[in-house]
Amino acid sequence: TLDGPLGTATFGYMMGIAVLPNGNLVVSEFSHVRTVTPDGTVATLPVVSSQPYSYFGAVAVDAAGNINVLDVDFGDIITITPSGGVTRVKPHFEYANGIAVDHAGNFFVTGGQHQVVWKLSIDGSVSVIGGLLDAPGSSDGVGTDARFENPSGIALDAAGNVYVSCSAYNSNTIRKGVAVGTPAITTQPQSLTVARGATAQFSVVANGLPAPTYQWVFNGTPINGATSTTLTLSNVQTSDAGDYTVVVTNPAASLTSNKAKLTVSTAPVSPPPSSGSSGGSGGGAPSLWFVLALLLLGAVRGLSYLRVSSP
Repeated sequence: TLDGPLGTATFGYMMGIAVLPNGNLVVSEFSHVRTVTPDGTVATLPVVSSQPYSYFGAVAVDAAGNINVLDVDFGDIITITPSGGVTRVKPHFEYANGIAVDHAGNFFVTGGQHQVVWKLSIDGSVSVIGGLLDAPGSSDGVGTDARFENPSGIALDAAGNVYVSCSAYNSNTIRKGVAVGTPAITTQPQSLTVARGATAQFSVVANGLPAPTYQWVFNGTPINGATSTTLTLSNVQTSDAGDYTVVVTNPAASLTSNKAKLTVSTAPVSPPPSSGSSGGSGGGAPSLWFVLALLLLGAVRGLSYLRVSSP
C-alpha cells in the first residue's frame, strides 16, 4: 500500500470505511488505518495494532470525531482521537464483524458466528441486545427472542434504531431493532356519573416504546373492539354501571390502569304539566267551565245591582 495523491496511492485488503466530521474518509486495512481527503489524497495514521497478526475490520466515527476500529482477530475496539491519541478497549468480542456507536458513546457490535448483537455500554458492561448466543435463525422478536444468522453490518440512525444486515444462505436480510421502553400511564381514566340514556366517555394517556396498544375491560371482561385511547358509551343504561379499566401493552410489559367507576343515575324525569289541567296555583290557561262560571256570576251581580237602584 502507498500513500499519496489520487492516482498514486494504493490500497490493500480494505475492510471498513466511515466519514469523519471534516468530510475525510477513514479506511481500515490489515493493521493500518488510513484517511482519504475529498481530493483523493491518502495518508496512513501512525497507528499499528499492538497485537501480533491482527487486522482491523469495521470502522465507526462517534460524535466527538473519534475513529473506532474493530480489531477482528482479538475482538477489541481501538479508539483514535482527533489529536492522535490511541486507546484499546478489551471486551474481546469473539467473531465480531461490525461496529457502530451512538451519540452517548455506547458501542454496538455484531457477533457473526455467535448470531448475536452486543452492546458495550460506556460503563464497560456488555450485554446481548438481540439474538441468542450460538442459535442461528431468522425471526423477529424482543431481545433474545429474535434470531439472526451471521449478523455482519450494523448502523444506527438519529433516533437510536439499530439496523443489522445478515448474510447467510437462508437469511439475506436487513433487520431493524427498536429500543424498547416499558409503557407508563400518565393520565388515568376517571370515574363518571351520568343520567340514564346519556353518553359516557373514558380516556387514558400512556407512553412507551414501541407505542403501546390498548384494551378496555368492563368488570373484568374485555370489551370487543375497544382498543383505542378512549372508550365511548352511548345511551348508557343501568346495566352499564360498574368498573372500567384499560390494559396498556407493548413488547416490554403490560399494565392495567386504575379502576374508573361508572354510576348511572336512575331518577325519573318529571313530565311537563298537562295543558288541560285546572289544578295548580298559577300555571296553565283557565278552563272553559271556569270562564262560563265567571260570566254567569257577573250577570247575576249585574241584575242585583239594577234591582237595588230601581224606585
